[in-house]
Amino acid sequence: MPASDPAAGCVAALRATGAEVRETGAFSTEPLGGQGIGLCVAGQEVRVYLYPTPADREAVAARIDPTDPSSLGTSIVEWAGNPKFWQADRIIVLYLGSDPAVESGISSILGPPFARGQGRDPGPNRHSC
Repeated sequence: MPASDPAAGCVAALRATGAEVRETGAFSTEPLGGQGIGLCVAGQEVRVYLYPTPADREAVAARIDPTDPSSLGTSIVEWAGNPKFWQADRIIVLYLGSDPAVESGISSILGPPFARGQGRDPGPNRHSC
């Protein structure tokens, strides 16, 4: 991924895996902060959090419990789905869905998730886009 625009690099790398990818727009990034870039990857919602520096990303990632991502420092988040987090350069990627192809595609470019856990059942098609 190009260091100048790691979010665009992530999109390009996902497309290179053969996945259909489109940007869906900004989203509220609380409680993780940063700039939110929504993606639709193979029909599934994926969130990219972009930070000013790798150190900023590292500081946020350090707050995410690797075995229980509902714990974010002193905040508790009730994820609608099963959260999986990846990180690289200045981005954190969150996928709450359950499509193995989407998870595999993200892992093929960013490595295994650094945090994953169980959230509440989002209902049918909740993470479709």
